[in-house]
Amino acid sequence: MAGFFENVGKLVTEKSKQAVNKASDLTELASIKNEVSSLEKEIRNNYEWIGRRYYEVDGKDPHELFKKQCDDITSMQERIAELGRLAESIKKRSASSESQEEAEASGVAKDGAWFESQQNNDFS
Repeated sequence: MAGFFENVGKLVTEKSKQAVNKASDLTELASIKNEVSSLEKEIRNNYEWIGRRYYEVDGKDPHELFKKQCDDITSMQERIAELGRLAESIKKRSASSESQEEAEASGVAKDGAWFESQQNNDFS
C-alpha cells in the first residue's frame, strides 16, 4: 500500500510541475503576443507618419504610384471644407430663424431696428 501512495505522490508532484510549466509558458506567450501587438501598432503609426509627410511634401506633384491616393485625399479635404461651410450656413440660418421667432413672439416688427441689429449679429 505504501507503494501506491508513493506512486500517487509522484504523479501529483509531476502533474503539479507540468501545470506550473504550462502556466509559465502561457504567461510567456501572452507577453510575446503583447510585445508583437505593440510593435505592429508602432509600425502602423510610422507608416501613417510617412504617408502624411509624403502627402504634405509631395502631394501636389506625387510620384505616379501615389497619384490616385494623393488626389483622393485632396478631393476629400475639399469636400470636408465644403461640408464645413454648409454646416456653418445651416447654423446661421437656424440662429437667424430663432431670432426672427423670438422677435415675433415679443411683438417686435420685422422691420424694426432691433430685428435688423439681430440680423447682423453672428449667431454661431
